[in-house]
Amino acid sequence: MRKRSSIKGFSEAADVMKQLPPRVQNRVLQKGANAAARVFLSAFKAAVPRGKDSPLVRKLKGGQIVDYGKWYQNMKVRVMKRLRSRTARGAQVYTGNAFWAMFYEFGTAHEPARPILRTTSDANMEKATLAMRTAIGKGIETEVQRLVKQP
Repeated sequence: MRKRSSIKGFSEAADVMKQLPPRVQNRVLQKGANAAARVFLSAFKAAVPRGKDSPLVRKLKGGQIVDYGKWYQNMKVRVMKRLRSRTARGAQVYTGNAFWAMFYEFGTAHEPARPILRTTSDANMEKATLAMRTAIGKGIETEVQRLVKQP
């Protein structure tokens, strides 16, 4: 199940954002979403198993062994492009080629679930919210100054 979060208390920032051009609004919101996702990424990389506990998946493909790497090596932040609203912006932590992360997180018929990502995201929600709030505030200031300087 996909968990969504929302941030409340941005009414003053929202009023200022409405005065900015839509392209600038989207850029500021995307920077905020990226900042929050980077907080989650660093927390996830610190929490996922390493050493003997970290699965390393290799696959025989066309006579060659393909090494997918470790879970923490595959994690990245990526921009979410398919959102329902044109004004909505988002970013997510992506596991890349580490497809087995889903099996580790949710379990299988043969392995129990070990929910690392869910517990880590719950524990770091406030830190990510603060990072997003800070990035949006700085982004608004930067964009307003940039717009004022234009002739």
